[in-house]
Amino acid sequence: MPKLSNIVELPSFLETETLSDRVYRQLRRALKSGAYRPGEKITTRAVASALNVSLTPVREAMARLVSEGGLSMVGPKTVVVPRLSPQDYDEIFSVRFALEGMAAEAAAARADVAFIDELEAIHLAFAARRAAGDFAAALELNEKFHFTLYRHSRQSRIVGIIESLWVPFGPSLSLIYPKFGSNEDGIKPHSDAISALRRGSPGEVRAAIENDLTVGHAKILPLLTALDASPDRHRTKSRKD
Repeated sequence: MPKLSNIVELPSFLETETLSDRVYRQLRRALKSGAYRPGEKITTRAVASALNVSLTPVREAMARLVSEGGLSMVGPKTVVVPRLSPQDYDEIFSVRFALEGMAAEAAAARADVAFIDELEAIHLAFAARRAAGDFAAALELNEKFHFTLYRHSRQSRIVGIIESLWVPFGPSLSLIYPKFGSNEDGIKPHSDAISALRRGSPGEVRAAIENDLTVGHAKILPLLTALDASPDRHRTKSRKD
């Protein structure tokens, strides 16, 4: 299960962090970055094997995510990635649109050249992986781009809310690929945000991020609507890797 082992940004300086906490952080990040698809089944054994840990911390981490709504129990021993209804997706989008635009504008107001260069490097890596058809890496870099920008705002409460929204939203991002993998509109809003940062225009940065969210919404909502109406809407998939 490389989707978990690739996500290595764990805060090693937190001495009080338990193994269960670390597993939780990796699973949460995987959900945020679209490493899992809506409806996908997740087993404790697969996660434990991927992270080279015992079953106990995995069970604890998965139970925590179930309690937060990031995962769903659909049977005594069956855990799946929730599939958002179109209505739930619209609700999450509305809140994200307001808060992510706000965080982007605040980050832009305090951006310096070094930060802009860092963000541009992430974007260029995202564009390169996307062009190469490595959509798993592209999704992870997309999440990194957004949260590098938002965290620069230093508005920790707003960023925390945004993160909590990306946990149920993130898996829906995986539906975009490969269908929309070559669309230029998946790249342009990030480029526009960086250009606006270099011009020192926080309002334009906000508009670019809001446009990015709007473009994604226009692609994902019809896909979720089709899934919601399909006869196999309750089926789940189990990842073997």
